[in-house]
Amino acid sequence: MTAPARGIVSVAVAATLWGVSGVVAKLLFRAGVAPEVLMAIRLSGAATVAIALLAIARPSVLRRAWTSWPSLALLGALIAMTQFSYYQAIYHSSVPIAIFLQYLAPMLLVLYARLADLEPLTPERLGAVGASVVGSFLLIGDPGALVVTPAGIAWGLFSALCFAAYTINARRYGATLDPWAMLGIAMGFGAVLWIAVVPPWRAWAGPYPPASWWMIAHIVVVATLVPFALFLAGLRHISASVAGMAAMVEPAAGTAAAFLIFGDVLSLRQVAGCALILAAVAGLQRAAARSARKRD
Repeated sequence: MTAPARGIVSVAVAATLWGVSGVVAKLLFRAGVAPEVLMAIRLSGAATVAIALLAIARPSVLRRAWTSWPSLALLGALIAMTQFSYYQAIYHSSVPIAIFLQYLAPMLLVLYARLADLEPLTPERLGAVGASVVGSFLLIGDPGALVVTPAGIAWGLFSALCFAAYTINARRYGATLDPWAMLGIAMGFGAVLWIAVVPPWRAWAGPYPPASWWMIAHIVVVATLVPFALFLAGLRHISASVAGMAAMVEPAAGTAAAFLIFGDVLSLRQVAGCALILAAVAGLQRAAARSARKRD
């Protein structure tokens, strides 16, 4: 497998873990854990584990990454703002609308790549963007039953902008910094900023029922540490715009997980949406493989 293809697979696996973990988050919400509290747990828990592991196993890597702390502070702020604006979009509209608006980010990334990096708008890339956006729209189900407000749209678009900015900057800094060190320090700065919303010591204090703790561990490790590390590692081999399109797997994975775990009924529109998104990501991988063969 070529390096670009590995990058696409790495980002797609990360997005799949994010999507599946949304089901776990939904279970915690049902158990009474507020979204902003879960965000505090996610940021502080991931930062603590990543920094502790690196301090023990690879302290030199952590020290080298710390020299770039202003850049990593920006990444942490973008992570926090992406999540906060996403939750605000849900509050002012609905989950499907928030997901659809946030995943307009690939369009912004392709536009940035064209204007700033002069990347060509190939038929494969345009087709992948179009299929992903249409697929994401189909996943929201019946548009007539959705709650849409100006504030919800504004917060959702801001979430897409923050996610695009995070991807661009993570691609830039990830060329020289270790993904785990980037993740730990950036999450740490995000947790510090989130103190203004919910202090981590209050978030971890709970109290939570015993059954919720394994789900909290899942959110910290499977929904945050592993996928963010995979995402940052994948960005070393592909552009920010391609990474954004590969991450479109997330809403499809979340929809499939809700079907398997909650028994949510999937309409033909949603099945078609999943198929379009998966076809778009598969097309990106094939295009990356062809480009690598031509260079060889």
